[in-house]
Amino acid sequence: MTEGEAGMRAGVLADKLGVAANSLSMHLNILTQSGLVTVRRDGRYKIYCANIEAINGLLTSLVETCCNGHPEVCGIMESLSTPKDK
Repeated sequence: MTEGEAGMRAGVLADKLGVAANSLSMHLNILTQSGLVTVRRDGRYKIYCANIEAINGLLTSLVETCCNGHPEVCGIMESLSTPKDK
């Protein structure tokens, strides 16, 4: 997410996470299909980007359903609120 719209190549991401590229590929496909990550081609490379809006929506939904609307119950979730929510 820190790379913003620039995204990151799958190989670089695998290196940073210390995981095998083929394992990461499976997870990135699932995240892409769910809409949490977008992918674009840059020559022979795939560039993956976090879909911040979708991730915020997921986190909001988790707070509302899992924390019963009380993010302080979830600890770290409270710090992930967007400024417009406060």
